[in-house]
Amino acid sequence: AEKAVQLEPMAEYYFLLGLCCQRTGDFAGASSAVDQAIALDPNNEGYRRLQQQLRGRAQPGTSKE
Repeated sequence: AEKAVQLEPMAEYYFLLGLCCQRTGDFAGASSAVDQAIALDPNNEGYRRLQQQLRGRAQPGTSKE
């Protein structure tokens, strides 16, 4: 996914990178990638849903630490 973003920075590739980061536990990277996807395609509801999920994880009190 990182390579795809480097070769062609498209919203779909940023979204895919965000999903990959989320799956590996890199929530900061996921959030950054999804923000980029939304910047390129602001009307995509799927991107916005993932952004909301990631923001929910970042809220105080939701961390499992």
